[in-house]
Amino acid sequence: MKSDTGAVILDAAVADDILAVLLLSFFVSSTSGGQNQNLLLEFGLQVLFFIFLYFLIKYLIPGIFRFVSKFDYFEKNSFLAVIICFSMAILADKVGMSAVIGSFFAGLGIGQLKIADKLTHEVAQFSYLFFIPIFFASIALPLQLDGMLKNLPLIVLFTVLAVLTKLIPSYLVARGFEFNRRNALTIGGGMVSRGEMALIIVQLGLSQSLISKATYSTLVIVVILTTLIAPFLLKITFKENKN
Repeated sequence: MKSDTGAVILDAAVADDILAVLLLSFFVSSTSGGQNQNLLLEFGLQVLFFIFLYFLIKYLIPGIFRFVSKFDYFEKNSFLAVIICFSMAILADKVGMSAVIGSFFAGLGIGQLKIADKLTHEVAQFSYLFFIPIFFASIALPLQLDGMLKNLPLIVLFTVLAVLTKLIPSYLVARGFEFNRRNALTIGGGMVSRGEMALIIVQLGLSQSLISKATYSTLVIVVILTTLIAPFLLKITFKENKN
C-alpha cells in the first residue's frame, strides 16, 4: 500500500466512504418527513453541523488532545477518542442526520493527529472485543436464510453488477490518469469490495421500512460476496504485475 497504486486505492476508498456518508445524510433527511418549516429548520441545523464538523476536525480535536496530554491518566487518549465519537454521533442524530455521519467525521479528525497510529492500536483492542461483534450481530439478526435459494439468481446478478460497476469505472478512471493496464486493474480490484458503509445503508433501509427482510438479506449477502471476491481480484492482478 506504499506504492502509488496502493495510495490511490486508499484515497479513493476514503473518498467513497465520505460520498456515501453525505448521501446517507441526504437520504435520512429526505425520509424523515414533517412540515416544510420543520424541514427548513432541520436543513439549517445540518448545514451548521457540517460547519461545526470542519472546525472540530481543524481546531477542536487537536486542541482537546493537546489539553488532555497534560494529564497522566490510564488510556486517556483512547477513552477521549471514544467519547468524542459517541458525542458526535448523538449530536448528528439530534439534528436529524444518521449517527454514522457524526462518528465518521469525528474519526476522520482524530485520524489526522500525530498519535493516530497509536490510538488505532489502542482502540482496536477493545473494539474487536466489544463494538465490532455487536455491529455484525445487529447486521446478522434480521437475515432470512430460509429463502436464499429462491433468491440465488438475484444474488448472482446483483453480485456481478456490484463488481462490474466498481471494477470498470475505477479501471477507466485509472487509465485516464495514465496508470498502465495492470495497475489500473489493481485499482479496480481494490475498489470492488462493498464494506461496512454499504451494510449500514442497507440496515438503515430496513429500519426505515424501505426494503423487506428478504431484500435486506439478499443485499447483505451481495456485500459479503464482493468483500470475498476483492482479495482474489487483487491476488490475480498482483501475480500479473510480478510476471
